[in-house]
Amino acid sequence: MAEKAQQQPAPDGSVVLGIDPGLRVTGYGLIVQSNADLKVLDYGVFAVDARLPLPERLRRLFDSLQELIARHAPAEVAIAVLAAGIAGLPVHQYSPAAIKQSVTGYGRGSKGQVQEMVRLQLGLAQAPEPTDAADALATALCHIIRQRARRLLQERAQT
Repeated sequence: MAEKAQQQPAPDGSVVLGIDPGLRVTGYGLIVQSNADLKVLDYGVFAVDARLPLPERLRRLFDSLQELIARHAPAEVAIAVLAAGIAGLPVHQYSPAAIKQSVTGYGRGSKGQVQEMVRLQLGLAQAPEPTDAADALATALCHIIRQRARRLLQERAQT
């Protein structure tokens, strides 16, 4: 059911899981944040047969997300509300326009622009495929960018 792009050794930093939800294909991307460094830990998609009844598709996607969360132990999740909530993880939701704005600088960027900016910002040799996985990495990256901005604003407010 899962298509995996890559996997690296266990991280030393904080892991953010990004999810691009769908009822047939759900993209996921895990980014390790260690100080100012960002590294891709894993990304891919969970695909289920669209001919299956909706409850069965949801169960399979849910089971896949639970297994992914158990395997990588992310500190935070951007989207994936149900599986993250059951795991007791903080959940952060972002609109597609907010994700595109954070990653590409333009809230109406194309899928290709998102893929290329994710590749550049995460130092990947190739743009992540499929686009659902790239969107999931973009979601995690959006969260990290916004968290860094919040911390900087808090630090400046304290000085």
